[in-house]
Amino acid sequence: MKPFKNTLIETYLKITQDYSVYAVVLGLILLFTTNDYSLLGAVLLFSGFDYIGFQRITKTDSEMKGLIEYRILQTLLQYSLLYHLYTLDIFYALEFLLLWWFGVCDILYYILGKENPNTYGKIYWIWWTPLGIISTYITKKSLFYKEMLIQGLVGTIIVLLINYRKYLHF
Repeated sequence: MKPFKNTLIETYLKITQDYSVYAVVLGLILLFTTNDYSLLGAVLLFSGFDYIGFQRITKTDSEMKGLIEYRILQTLLQYSLLYHLYTLDIFYALEFLLLWWFGVCDILYYILGKENPNTYGKIYWIWWTPLGIISTYITKKSLFYKEMLIQGLVGTIIVLLINYRKYLHF
């Protein structure tokens, strides 16, 4: 049996090897502070959970047996976050969906995990995003991280414009 002190140190080192746990904690705090920060909290919580779930649960098994269960949990979290944001303002829920659809949560996934997505080359798993749909079904060309970043920036700008409506009194 390991001494308690060594177990705590090992746990601390595992938790701090990336930013995902920090994102989950900060996301939970922001989610329930004020409405203006709830959207940011939801995005951080979802992206941090995605990194923890995918990397630490499914990637530890070469057969990825836990992938279906993980995706079910991820979807439940996404629906719960959407419902929470909807209760605050329907536009927060819409903005969260747009950020997710434009791949912002996936970009955060790499940032939180301190990963370099350029090492993956072609990014085929974002087929469900706007550029992913175009590249998969129309142009038949693969996407790279650079295109993913541009798409995320466009999505963020759209969300900022939607959010700006509050200050224009719409």
